[in-house]
Amino acid sequence: MKRAGKEIALKKMMIAIFIGFLCGLFAIIFKLILFNGIAIVLNKSRGYIIYLVPIVGGVLVGIIRKYLLNENNQQFGIAEVKKEMKEITRLIMGPRDVAIKIFGAFVTLISGLSAGTMGPIFHMGGAIGANTAYALHEDDEGIRLFIGCGVAACIAGIFNEPLFATIFVLEVIMEGYLLEDFIYIIGSVVTAKIVNKLLFISPVTLKFSEDIGISGPREYVLFIILGIFMGLVSKLYLVSIKRFSRLGKVSGGRYVLMGLLVGIMTAAVEYFTPMMYDYFNFISVKKFEFLLWIIPIIIIIKILLTSITLGAGGFGGSFAPGLIIGVYSGILFWKVASLLLVGWGLKENTYVLVAIAGIIGGFFDAPFAGSLFVLELTGDYNLILPALMTSVISNFNVKLLEK
Repeated sequence: MKRAGKEIALKKMMIAIFIGFLCGLFAIIFKLILFNGIAIVLNKSRGYIIYLVPIVGGVLVGIIRKYLLNENNQQFGIAEVKKEMKEITRLIMGPRDVAIKIFGAFVTLISGLSAGTMGPIFHMGGAIGANTAYALHEDDEGIRLFIGCGVAACIAGIFNEPLFATIFVLEVIMEGYLLEDFIYIIGSVVTAKIVNKLLFISPVTLKFSEDIGISGPREYVLFIILGIFMGLVSKLYLVSIKRFSRLGKVSGGRYVLMGLLVGIMTAAVEYFTPMMYDYFNFISVKKFEFLLWIIPIIIIIKILLTSITLGAGGFGGSFAPGLIIGVYSGILFWKVASLLLVGWGLKENTYVLVAIAGIIGGFFDAPFAGSLFVLELTGDYNLILPALMTSVISNFNVKLLEK
């Protein structure tokens, strides 16, 4: 029995590594297509032509939804992966539908619609894990495990943050399943990261390396308040996403019309506040200097635009837009705190990063992953406690606000 147990463990690890390898390759292809697609759009779009790009993209997304996918197969990203894990008796994410949806994701992202990269990452990672598991005739436990391995590996490959990827998957989609199989998820994640290190240089996110710090213990009071604030922002984001989630069905399946309207809205917002490609490097939004009273408006616009884009059928995720919301929320909090507490020497980047942890903890129900995201982004262990405090309080606040 002991030998049989070792053979099973070895088999699981080999499958996990294989899935990590496939996900690492997908991450490279995904980044190359996304980076080059956006570069082509920006180089070829002169003047007001850039505002036509999201309109065309919205219409194309609508056509894909309307004519290439049936009405019972419209889910995407985290929702589809969770459905695959729940309805474990049959394969839901088949190769044809996955290819169509990932193509739709490229159209959505390259055209600058307000959606993020996490949706397609989740979807493809889950599909790689599920198809591999079903091909090898794994049992229910094995299918769930390898779906988790695929998702975590794809996140690690795209964001270059293996610890965050592992904990995020355990908190968000595994939901207590197979914690004893944690080691196999690590195997997939490490493999995907190695593949990306060897074959691809540039990660998606920007690493913080300076202007981070805490002036003293008194700032921890501000982190508690920030946690409460980020809980409110997270709840607003959650409610908005939920309210608009059935927009496509409510419209009677008029996905092309909805795509056109979303494209027009995106172009109008872009004209006044440049946010079309903010998921491409979410920290880059800090380069825009807005007046204090404008920032809450931008936060609300981003929440609504993302909710409407995804609800109308956009193939993308809510994670990267959530990071943008976190960035602007952190800037807003820092500006207000700096005005009220002159002389405290509060650092903007600190509050931006801790607010990001807060939105991950509150909106995605992943407080520990939020803290690790900040750690891997900065390499600064001094931010772990503030990030953990803020993300846990944000998470708790969201739960208190639930009916």
